[in-house]
Amino acid sequence: MISPIDEFQLRQILSTTFPNRSVRNVQPLVGGVINTNLKIDFADNEESIVLRFYRDGADVCRKESALQDLIASKVRIPRVLYANPEGIDGSAAFVVSEFIKGITFQELKQTNNLEAIRQAAYSVGQTLASIGLFQFQKPGRLVTTPGKLEVYSTTARYFFGVSEVSTTARFEACRRGSQFCLVLGVGLTEP
Repeated sequence: MISPIDEFQLRQILSTTFPNRSVRNVQPLVGGVINTNLKIDFADNEESIVLRFYRDGADVCRKESALQDLIASKVRIPRVLYANPEGIDGSAAFVVSEFIKGITFQELKQTNNLEAIRQAAYSVGQTLASIGLFQFQKPGRLVTTPGKLEVYSTTARYFFGVSEVSTTARFEACRRGSQFCLVLGVGLTEP
C-alpha cells in the first residue's frame, strides 16, 4: 500500500473531479496489497466513490483503466468516473470509480452461511468465465499504447487457462486451446 495521500492533495483531486461537492467522510478500504483505496462519502449523501492510487504509476493506471473499458460491456464492474495517470499536484496516478456496496468474501465466510458462500463462489466463477471470453490475436503481457490495449509478445509465456499466482491481480492474454483469452491472475493471500 502506498503512503497515505496528504490532505492538500486529496482536496486538490476532489475539487478537480467533483468541484461542487463537499466531503463528509474519507475511509481507507482494506484488501489492497499494493495500491491505496479510499472510500469518499459526500455531504449530499449521494453515491459514494472510490479513489484508487497506483503505487506503480501511470502505466499501471492506464492499463487498468483500459481493461475496465474493455470488459465493462460484459462484466459488472464499478464504473470509472475519472482517471488521471499523471496525478495532480504531485499525487500518485489515480482513478475515481463508483462505490458498490457489499461485503468481502472474508466477511461472508464468517457468517458460515454455506448457501451464500456457494452462491458467491458461483458468481465469481461466472465473472471469471466472462472475462475469459475476451480474445486476442497472440499471447503475452497486456500493454497500453495511446488509445489502445495491445499484447506485447516478445516475452510471452504460454499458459493453459490459468495465469501464475502472484501477490497482485493482473491480466494476461493466455493460450486456451487454439485461442488467446484474457485471464485474470489473482494473488491468493489471507490476512
